[in-house]
Amino acid sequence: MKLLMKRIAFVGACLLLIAGPVHAAAMYVTDIVEITLRTGPSLQNKIMAFLQSGQRLEIIQKGDEWSQVRTSGGSNGWVLTRYLTPQPTSKIRLQSLEEKYNTLTAQNAALVKENNEIKAENRKFSTELNTTDKGLKQVRSDYETLKAESAEFLSLKTKFEKTSARLQEETNKAQLLEDQVAKLERSYAIKWFLAGSGVLLFGLIIGFSLKRQRRRPSLL
Repeated sequence: MKLLMKRIAFVGACLLLIAGPVHAAAMYVTDIVEITLRTGPSLQNKIMAFLQSGQRLEIIQKGDEWSQVRTSGGSNGWVLTRYLTPQPTSKIRLQSLEEKYNTLTAQNAALVKENNEIKAENRKFSTELNTTDKGLKQVRSDYETLKAESAEFLSLKTKFEKTSARLQEETNKAQLLEDQVAKLERSYAIKWFLAGSGVLLFGLIIGFSLKRQRRRPSLL
């Protein structure tokens, strides 16, 4: 009879181990410094390892007081259920926000650089446009003076038309650059608004995390 019961228990344990990975849920260590992973569901059992806050665990068997878990390294053990949470901890969310903030900062820096380059190019085109405009005015003056009497009237007319075409081209380029600068400035303002929101959320999460850490002592 005892042998039969042992065999039934052994088969049940094997089925539990086989079915465990298929239906296992993911949990995380709560926002405390660290907790202990033990060989059994009691404080008298041997400590196998110390689990850090935010560490991901696979639930094998969840109980009201103790839960059997598996670490990412493949170690099986028992931890107190009250120190597990189904959601990523503030530390993990904080790291995610830091990455997003760094990305936004890098994007803003790239936009600022591009904006400055376009502004510099726009200033260059504006200078060239002013120079061309002055040249055109001079050509117009010469044209009006020599129109009636100059033997080179046709040549001067051609030069005038080329200069007018060039002025129109430079004017179009300047308008295009002004549109690009306006678009980048709007994009730049939006990026800084998002970055400011990220910094504010980042500060709130840090404060919340520190407050919870002061309330919960470490379980050694």
